[in-house]
Amino acid sequence: LTRFSLAMLAEMYLPFFLLGMGFLAIAAVVFRAAPREEINLVFATLCTAMAGFMLDQFSALRLSSRFPEAWGLSLILQGLWLPFMGALIVHLIALITTPSGLSLRARRALRIYYGLSALVSVAILLTYMITNQSLNRVLTGFSLLFCTVSSAAALTWGILRLGQVYRTPPSLRTKRQSGLMALGLAALFVTILPLYLYYLTDIPLY
Repeated sequence: LTRFSLAMLAEMYLPFFLLGMGFLAIAAVVFRAAPREEINLVFATLCTAMAGFMLDQFSALRLSSRFPEAWGLSLILQGLWLPFMGALIVHLIALITTPSGLSLRARRALRIYYGLSALVSVAILLTYMITNQSLNRVLTGFSLLFCTVSSAAALTWGILRLGQVYRTPPSLRTKRQSGLMALGLAALFVTILPLYLYYLTDIPLY
């Protein structure tokens, strides 16, 4: 056994802290560039949600159950954001692949999607407040299922939609953007999503 050092602490916390701060910086730059543009607002919100997820990866809640006061921090950083990940991804991809603007049907569907995500966010909030274990287990299972299916389905749809746009003959700029976004989502699907699913299972590390 070796003594726990500052280098070990940095190795545990620093990578995700830097990733989180990087996402926050991107969100701030994009929002500042055009705060009234819908696509900028959606992208900045998605980056903020990813930042919270990264910053909370190794909070005291994950390392030990002896620090219940960390639950509030975990709730603020990622608990209330996770249900909206799928809706934000779909919204962003829809805006990117529809330069002429979203149809009324698409906007109506997005409002329903965001409404369901808000209900799940409330369910997650209740899991931090309810002491009834049976009800808490039901709410947690429902929230976990929604977040997992929503995010996986949104990423899959995003990759397929971008691939479809890439195969059509749009402008070279749109084609390049769609291809890069599809590659980025594919990389996200095989790297961050497994970590995301592991995190949602709340497997203790002690």
